[in-house]
Amino acid sequence: MTGLEGGFRLTRSYGSWVAGLACLFLAVPAIGYFVFLEVLPRFELGLLLGLLTAIAFVSRCALALTGLFPLRTFLLGLAYVLLAWVSVLQLIWFPSVLAEIGRTPVMGTLGATLIGSWLLLLGGEALAFALLHRPVVARRWLFTVWLVLAATILVGVLRAFHLHGQFFLLFQNPSTRELYNYLALGDSLVLVSLLLLGTARHRRYVVAVGLSIGTAVLLLVTYSRASLLVFLLVVPVILWNRARGRWRHGLILVYAATLALVLLAAVWQPGTDVLGRLPGSLARLVERYQAFFAGTDASQQVRAALQEQGFVDLGRHWLLGSFMAEAVEAGPGSYMHNWLSFWVAYGIGPFALSIWLAVSAVARSWRCRRDALLGSSCLAVLLFTLLNVALFRSYIWPFVWFGMGFVAGSLPPLTREVRA
Repeated sequence: MTGLEGGFRLTRSYGSWVAGLACLFLAVPAIGYFVFLEVLPRFELGLLLGLLTAIAFVSRCALALTGLFPLRTFLLGLAYVLLAWVSVLQLIWFPSVLAEIGRTPVMGTLGATLIGSWLLLLGGEALAFALLHRPVVARRWLFTVWLVLAATILVGVLRAFHLHGQFFLLFQNPSTRELYNYLALGDSLVLVSLLLLGTARHRRYVVAVGLSIGTAVLLLVTYSRASLLVFLLVVPVILWNRARGRWRHGLILVYAATLALVLLAAVWQPGTDVLGRLPGSLARLVERYQAFFAGTDASQQVRAALQEQGFVDLGRHWLLGSFMAEAVEAGPGSYMHNWLSFWVAYGIGPFALSIWLAVSAVARSWRCRRDALLGSSCLAVLLFTLLNVALFRSYIWPFVWFGMGFVAGSLPPLTREVRA
């Protein structure tokens, strides 16, 4: 009995500190923003995260091999196999890519595809374990991260209003002209919000609705349109699952009104005279989202060109893949902004396994959305990560591994898995 208790304490300690590591990673965009504002000095946080990820990986392997913390589901085992497969491919391609384009872009990519991916897969599983076994502590960590991210966005909006009179996140340093990657800030905020909404034991439904609205408003001012749109698509999964009686009818009305506004933004073509009568910040917001839906946005046009080049690369490397082929041939960042980039980078084998894993995870999450303790959170987090990477992100985006780790680590095992 003492041995069993000691083993569980060891497993719980591992789950707690790796879950804390995942929360730290989710808060990294906030730390990076204050470095961007020159409030904090520049420091090598990536090296620290890499070292901690290596320790977490070794610890997880030791716990699995000793039987103290076996893999909870077959899906989780497949996720680890897939990430190990693509990690080996990255290391195989590393020398040739390094010789072609140099150290800086290669190490920057590996920071996301190797360190970030392993950290988030391990962290997603550990955070699911922590929410199942130490829910109060885990929710406090998540709420702290949400507050840090929200405060960061508010600071950025206040700086932008002070300098330019605009109610949007300041994403360009006025002195250095450096640009800030606001996408990671929005993605982290959405993931933390979905986890809080699906796991908090709110007695009043209005609190969950208020958190959803607050998150949507914060996303609106961060410029992260993809994060906002996908959040609006998946958050009803949690709100509907928690709603009862009149709240469900109210949710239908609110969601219908929101969808009508989105469709209006998609088809409305405001004239310059109309925009001229709007406040500056509101006019800029309307222009930005209208251009997104109309397909006239500059970033969308660039992505369309990258998509065409991506199909050419796919024709060349569809079988075995070529890690960072787009960087070698057209420069860093020239990848397709969808999951086909994963195919180009790693080949048909890992791509086919990733599709099978994603479909299986969605199916299991849908069936367990009411039965599992974290059911609604699993489905919402998984849908957010999969829709984002399928439509707007690339193989470099590491948060998709967090979705896989969290879902596969929190769903109940199948009967045949338990017997096995």
